[in-house]
Amino acid sequence: MITYNHWYDKNLTFYNEINIDLCQCNVRGQLNIFELLRLATSIADEDYTRQGLSRKILHNHGVTILLSRIMFHFCSLPRANDRITISTWEEKPGPFQLTRAYNITAQNKKILIKGYSSWLLVDYKSHKIIRTKKFTLRPESTRQESGYYRKLGKISIPHDLVFLGKRYVYFSDIDINGHMNASRYCAFAIDCLPEIYQEKDFTDFFINYSKETIKDETIYLFGAVNLKEQKITVIGKQGEHNCFESNFYYT
Repeated sequence: MITYNHWYDKNLTFYNEINIDLCQCNVRGQLNIFELLRLATSIADEDYTRQGLSRKILHNHGVTILLSRIMFHFCSLPRANDRITISTWEEKPGPFQLTRAYNITAQNKKILIKGYSSWLLVDYKSHKIIRTKKFTLRPESTRQESGYYRKLGKISIPHDLVFLGKRYVYFSDIDINGHMNASRYCAFAIDCLPEIYQEKDFTDFFINYSKETIKDETIYLFGAVNLKEQKITVIGKQGEHNCFESNFYYT
């Protein structure tokens, strides 16, 4: 029997070993980006749970934490049956957003993926945003270690967007929060790309979440390619409002 370990180091970095399953991979045998999003959000939830801040306890204190923005830089995507270690830690928060970093390493300790995310602290009943200084259920992190040459910020919307298709939101897209799971937006974005771009080697991926999407709604997808910056922008709209914006950088 294979044993997978999880542990904390002295800096409260949480580590989790996992095996990449075939069902998590794309046609090229690489980890799907939307599965990577699932892993990132799951380990963040597990980290908080192990620190005594489960979803239930947070709700009992009147708060919930929602993913706002996330980015990944790919050195090399893990493949089916690879054994990897995901590590995550909280960094110093901003006034309105909690921040969290990630590293994914191979068995030989080589870094495969680096990630960074920001999360909104929200009142559980009213869904109003709460300032992070009011989140006193655990000591606030002072770490500022993750450095990226691209910044996690607002995604600019190109003027030359073209319609790429639409996706209906079904029951299986909805998670425990009652709206579409964060990873599904990424899957929708990838699926609407022309095939020539679906098999690009991506170097970075960014996604910003702007509006919650619920069952039976329709997302209209638009995109643009910037050849000079080697960037593909995909956004999802509901009427006049964006529900997400994303950038894929490729080689």
